Amino acid sequence: MVSPISMSQPSNQPAIPAPESIRRATILIAVEDAVVREDVIRLLEAEYRVTVCEGADAVKSQMASMRCDLLVMDERMQTLQTVRAAFGAAQLPIVAVVRAAAASESAALITAGANSVLHHPVEGELLHAHIRQQMSIKQHIDEQQTKIEHMKEIFEKKDRLMHMAAHDLKNPLNTIRIAQHFLRVVLTGESAEVGETLTTIEMTVNTMSELISDILDSATLESGKTQLRLQHIVMEDIIWDVVYRYSATANNKNITLLMGETEGAVMADLHRLTQVLNNLVSNAIKYSPSDHFVTIASVIDGERVRLTVADEGPGVPEGERVTIFEPFGTSKARPTGGESSTGLGLWIVRELVALHHGQVGVECPESGGSIFWVELPLYVEESEAVSG
Repeated sequence: MVSPISMSQPSNQPAIPAPESIRRATILIAVEDAVVREDVIRLLEAEYRVTVCEGADAVKSQMASMRCDLLVMDERMQTLQTVRAAFGAAQLPIVAVVRAAAASESAALITAGANSVLHHPVEGELLHAHIRQQMSIKQHIDEQQTKIEHMKEIFEKKDRLMHMAAHDLKNPLNTIRIAQHFLRVVLTGESAEVGETLTTIEMTVNTMSELISDILDSATLESGKTQLRLQHIVMEDIIWDVVYRYSATANNKNITLLMGETEGAVMADLHRLTQVLNNLVSNAIKYSPSDHFVTIASVIDGERVRLTVADEGPGVPEGERVTIFEPFGTSKARPTGGESSTGLGLWIVRELVALHHGQVGVECPESGGSIFWVELPLYVEESEAVSG
């Protein structure tokens, strides 16, 4: 931003020509003082297309109907504030040319949105220098914005292709899963090697399905297009559903799923909250040794519901209790059954919980294991809130 500069006499020296990329740009003149206005027009019309406007409404009308590159105006503060509110500095640079004014008045103009302030009478070379500088900045911003828009198009195309590829992979994976179940029935009683091979196929399919789901979810979250369909959810109901869904997976590792207290209710997206709980329970089973317990519970804590998934695994080292919620966060702990991890699950949990205005974290008691927790605003019936 250029400081206000006061000049006593106009210069008779010719102005330095503007670069070709800036010449013949369109400059709006919104100066009420006729003498100042005519001097500005005289100094600029040889190199720029000059259009005279009367007030903020005329400036906005010109901006709507044609490309305008810069505005030269006077000290009318209300007009300046109105124009700047409508057009950001990247859209419309503003150079104020005013009668001699106190430094505080010039500072007020800059604070209100002028990019630079010059005092009349002003030398032509100085006026052109200020205009070239502001228009060069605008040109650079426009070029950067064009590059940004181009990059956005590339990323959006990449995301579309990734979504298409991920969805196309789901069908063959489902076919493999069905074939594996069929072969397991048909080949019952065959050699142990056959059973191990089918188990490997099942684990591979599950890993690929998890990877596809995580990639799709992470892309949606990063794009900011995740939409929540909020509804009243009783914690006991959703915990029961998840326990039922993961009972078979837990039984395969001789892990017992337990339900603790199931208090409270929340306003949440059922699909997304189920996804949060699925990820936490799935992780607890992955990192728990056989013949141990995973306990899911929810309790009311003031105006929030605290959902917990506690396991008896190795715990999370203190230095990892934040980083594991970052994209591709890793841990020294390893799944106990050879399961794989995408490194995206806990990050997805964190982002989904944040969309619900909640928080997520992990605690590791001295007795061992991990307690992953999610806190969400407690749902209170209107009648209860009034009576309370």
